[in-house]
Amino acid sequence: MPYIERLYDDLEANDVWIADNHTLDIISKYDGKETKHRLHITGFLDAKSGVLVGWNITDNPCSQSTIFAIRHGIMRFGVPKMVYFDNGTEFLTYDIAGRGHRTRKSTSIIERPPAILQRLGIEMKNALVRNARAKPIERFFLTFKNSISRLFETFTGGNIMEKPESLKAKLKKGIVPLDSEIRTLVADLIDGTYNVGQYGGSEKKFKGMTRIEVWNESIQNRVLRKVVNEEDLNLLLMRTTGYQKIKKKGVYVEMSGEKIWYADENIWQHLNEEVYVRYNPEDISSVRVYDKEDRFKFTLPVDKELMLNFMETDQEEIKTAQSRLNRTKKAVKDYAKGLTSGLSAERKIDALDLMVRKAHAAKEGVIVTEPKTVMPITVNEECAEPLQKAVGDDTVGVVIDINRINKNSARKK
Repeated sequence: MPYIERLYDDLEANDVWIADNHTLDIISKYDGKETKHRLHITGFLDAKSGVLVGWNITDNPCSQSTIFAIRHGIMRFGVPKMVYFDNGTEFLTYDIAGRGHRTRKSTSIIERPPAILQRLGIEMKNALVRNARAKPIERFFLTFKNSISRLFETFTGGNIMEKPESLKAKLKKGIVPLDSEIRTLVADLIDGTYNVGQYGGSEKKFKGMTRIEVWNESIQNRVLRKVVNEEDLNLLLMRTTGYQKIKKKGVYVEMSGEKIWYADENIWQHLNEEVYVRYNPEDISSVRVYDKEDRFKFTLPVDKELMLNFMETDQEEIKTAQSRLNRTKKAVKDYAKGLTSGLSAERKIDALDLMVRKAHAAKEGVIVTEPKTVMPITVNEECAEPLQKAVGDDTVGVVIDINRINKNSARKK
């Protein structure tokens, strides 16, 4: 698959989504801070129609941003047959789809759990290494710069020749949009301007149609694969560890170089069993454990002693999934350094109390027409033997009430 262009006539909507990252040519600042920077967008482009089906705007183009972006696309347009990835590390990770061209001979024979794309039934193709023509999404980013980024007062230009002379003065006056404003406006402009803009492909039969009209017509020739509900999609998109043996401390997830352990009082019954873990890096309160046959075994809570330092406990002020993820990583690092010991109870929050807000619904203005035939994708997990309780154990589970902990702590002062 050297060039997507050669396959347009044979493609239909959702056959191939092309992914890439782009640095926005807009200077913005963090909400609540004066630090200026440039955000990035991780995007998935439908190869047939040119519709940007899903995206995520982030300050860190990483593998989790890739998952956020494809989740956004699947919620709006269904599940693609294939994704076409760049060779960046944010795409080629073991638990998303494998390492592709980055696979080393020494690691190619290591057995690994099913990757996210495998669970969704999506094939992955990689762009040829150092092939400048292998990423048609680059044309979208050029259009994005010229038709969307230029609308912002802090447009930087793609090079020194495009940089506006007035930019320095505007920055000095503090005319800088917030990250949250960028995210909202860019989303509105993508769906309200770009996706409903004129189709620019080479197929004459679509001349005069908009991109979304091309997608709506083309998808009628395919069976739309659609995840039945959001909860199933969240389960399918969970990150995974490699295989590990259950130890006395339980199972672990490694985050920011630190191991986060999960166990309950009955974990001793499964010592040395080989398993793998699925987890949500936005909510590390619990993990799901699977055996090597990919059968669900049980859910384990985080180590009860783990108290994380969140400098901002008001979740209403945590606007995006990416920022929640960044805060979680920072909190894990702080915990590992023992920085939470001197904090008051009001500035601590238990990992079990960390909740994540669901991704934003599809933007208004994009009308998606489903074909007559829709194939529902559901999660029908085969379960292994349930975790047995110890003799005399009638407990249902461990629930940590952070509010009660704080009240009790205050009484003791």
